[in-house]
Parts: sequence; C-alpha cells; structure tokens
Amino acid sequence: MDTCVKIENKYEAIVTSLKQQISKGLLAGQIPGQRQLADMFNVNVITLRKALTRLEAEGLLEKHPCKGVFVREKLDIQQHETVALMLYSHGHLYQEMTAMVSRQLQDRGFYSMLLDTDWRQTGSEQLKEQIIRLISSSPAGFIIDGYRNFPFEMLREYRRRIGNLVFMFRNHAPDIEADNVLTDYAGGGCLGTEYLLNRGRRKILFVMPPPPRLYYDAVLAMDGAKKALAGHQIEFTPEMIIDYQEELFENGHYELLEKRLRQYRPDAIFTFGDYMARPFYEIAAAMGLSIPGDIAILGYYNTPWATSYRVPMSSISVNGQKIAIQAAECLISRTENPKQPWRDIVVEPVIVERLST
Repeated sequence: MDTCVKIENKYEAIVTSLKQQISKGLLAGQIPGQRQLADMFNVNVITLRKALTRLEAEGLLEKHPCKGVFVREKLDIQQHETVALMLYSHGHLYQEMTAMVSRQLQDRGFYSMLLDTDWRQTGSEQLKEQIIRLISSSPAGFIIDGYRNFPFEMLREYRRRIGNLVFMFRNHAPDIEADNVLTDYAGGGCLGTEYLLNRGRRKILFVMPPPPRLYYDAVLAMDGAKKALAGHQIEFTPEMIIDYQEELFENGHYELLEKRLRQYRPDAIFTFGDYMARPFYEIAAAMGLSIPGDIAILGYYNTPWATSYRVPMSSISVNGQKIAIQAAECLISRTENPKQPWRDIVVEPVIVERLST
C-alpha cells in the first residue's frame, strides 16, 4: 500500500475518533498535549497536528495562546448554515489561514466543513468523490484555494450547483465566475528584489522550490523579480537561479550550493520559501561569510522558519490572516446579497525586516 495512503488513513482515523469523543462529551475543556495524543494514537506529531488543524478548521477545537488547545463550545449545527472549505491545510501558513477563515465564519454563525485538498492527491478519484459529496450537501457557499493543479473541471461542471464561491489565496482558473481574494506573487517577487537592490545588492541568487507544491507560485514571483531587475538595468541570466534539490540539501549534501556560491559570488540570496534558506546559512558559516555583511538573505512567506535561524531572516509576508478574514467577509456578504458584482481583491505582500538584510 502507498505510504501516503497509510498516513491519510491514520489521519482520518484520528479525526473520526476525536469527533466521536467530542460529540459524546468524553473530550471537553483542554485536550491533552500533542506528544501525549500522538503516543495514544501511535502516530508522529506531524500527523497528529494535521488532524488537530482539521478539527480547528471545522470549529470543534480552538487554540488559546500560552494555554493550549480546547474543545470549542458546542455548536448546534442544525441552526447554522454550513460553508465548504477546500483548502490545503499543511504547514504554518496554510494552517493559520485555514483556522482563521473558519473562526471568522463561525463567529458569524457559519459552520465550516473542511476538505483538505492535499496537492499530492490532486486529481485522484478519492478527492473528486469528496468534492462531489461536498457539493451535494448544498452548503451556503464554498471557499477554495485555487492552486494550479486543483481539479477546476469539476467546478466548471457543477458551477450552477455551487452557488456562492470565493477563491482564497490563489486562482488559476480566472474564467470561473467567483469572488477572488488573492495574494500577488509577482508583486512579492518585485518587492523583495527591489528591496535588495535598493540596499546595494547587485548580484542576487534566486532559489526556486521543487515542483509541484510551491514551484508555480515561485515562477510568478520570479516574473516580478525580473521586472525589478530590468528597472535597475540589470540583465537577467539563467545563472541567477538555482533549483532547491530537496533530496540532496535536506540531507546535508551542499556541494552543489557551495560550488555555485564560489562561482557566482552573490551578495544576496532571495529564496522563495523560508525553509530553503537553511543550507545557505550553514554554507555561509563554513565559508566564513557574515550575514548580512558579506551576503544578505531574504525569504518568502514569513513563517516561523524565518525567526529560527541564528541571524533572524527578513521575509516577504503574504498577509495570510488578512486574506483569510477578507475571504470570509466576501463569502458572508455574498450569502446576504448573491446578485452583487463579483469582486477581485488583491492583498499586497509586505516585507518583514530582520537582521539578515
């Protein structure tokens, strides 16, 4: 059996078990810690965390800062309309946005049904069956992360039955009528590159993530970076880009990276994903390069990775919480006035400046 399928089955089993315990009143107040729950279900913390994020997105759990995770006050679903969320909910950024949009909806009387559209199962028959079931349940509306590989053909086929629709964060199917609350990847790439250029950094090395998860978004960001370079009369060349090879770099094989740094001699690195900066910090230390004196490092998404490095890293924030809040507001407004014109809202990224630049 495929490893991903095994993990998915464990994750679904945890979600089902915890839901049953909550509905029967066996689990109330503060729930046990993540390590304790992971041991109870015989899974790793990552799988356990994924299940808790799902329950938080559905409004069954809520986080209290510095206190822990609690079972949320019981909601009478029969008296609330439901909203279907088709979102990717892994990783710091996506978890926060999914939880935020769910909280905003629940605070306004809507119950969220979450379908985690994991990019690894995009296009699978299982995912398509789950989408059809959600559509058949006739929710008040849908909020969807329209990433590049989403099965848009299903939305086109069932568009009339879907009704109120908001694309949140990304939309690679602009032909589908919907409200859009999106990030501006090209704007983020341009903003970050302009920021480095204005600080005298003329030889920037751009780090591209591996496909498919973040790659296509990074391509858009790179388009913005090229625009900024052109504005400073700097010709773009292929040697300015290096592909992040996870199998090598995650295991400490940095020979390729070190060779590129010695050949190209960049004075700045712009990595389209905060997690991809780690090898460059280690290589810089091995080569005796100071950060930011000899080389500046800029990340993207402003995740906790950015503050985990020995020199905290500046990063482009996509304003994920603002995107989630506005997506929820769009959906609620659409349920109140379905005939209003479709809206296109772009939430501009911003730079969070730290010591690495």
